[in-house]
Amino acid sequence: MPKRAPTPETGDDEPIYFSVVNPWPQNANMEVYGDLRLCVQWLVEALGDPNLLMAVFHKPSSPRLIIIEVNRKYGTKEYKESAEYRRILGKHSWVGPQGILENPPVGISGVNYSSIFYSCYNTGRKVEKNGWKRKWVEDDMFGTPSQRREIFKHPYPPTSFVDAPTQDQTSLQYCLNLPASEFDKNERVVKQIIATAPVGSSTWTALRGSQPPKKSQLAESDVNQIDDADVPDETTNLWAQAKDKPPIPIMSDLPMMSSAGGDGIWFVYGS
Repeated sequence: MPKRAPTPETGDDEPIYFSVVNPWPQNANMEVYGDLRLCVQWLVEALGDPNLLMAVFHKPSSPRLIIIEVNRKYGTKEYKESAEYRRILGKHSWVGPQGILENPPVGISGVNYSSIFYSCYNTGRKVEKNGWKRKWVEDDMFGTPSQRREIFKHPYPPTSFVDAPTQDQTSLQYCLNLPASEFDKNERVVKQIIATAPVGSSTWTALRGSQPPKKSQLAESDVNQIDDADVPDETTNLWAQAKDKPPIPIMSDLPMMSSAGGDGIWFVYGS
């Protein structure tokens, strides 16, 4: 049996591939021409040049993820230093001050956003080999600039830093972490371990895994608000109760708190 020819190396003209998580419009089906056309219009507006977007890949088993093929020109040093360059990596908020939508539909809130990362694939052949179906981008999908600006803000809002989605260790990693070089230091999100919390608060108790402080350890103002019997003794109890008030979540005194990591350590996000 003849030996299979080796896979050719990536050429200098090979396009760039990006993974798009939760693409706009919401719950888009790339087999439906109308959804595909709207998605293409969003990507074109984000890129700023219709000639850069070449193809969209989708897979029925991954409805919240698409892969896009972008002209190699987009990644060149000359283009990145030009006035035409727009950063597409990062978080594309749908609503709010940095939201991309001119008139957001009813039901869309601040938790709705798309995010774009460099893909783990570096060739179209690898994308298709792994079961992704290619949809070539055609000129009639672009719409006119005026039509796109009825949907999207102009100028297109800048993207922001976002962490790559965490996937199961047995799953293929589709999204690469965002490169620090694409974002200013002030834009990058830094995870900081919480060092302190208000003494006597439910979070103070939970983080230390200790018994609540006695009234003698608290300031007089705290004594009037917290009763020994009202503070939970077990850190697994997710509710705390202030005197003469309804229960509140233990993390309410740290509104910027993110979800807990697998090691049980809590993090707060800040610049």
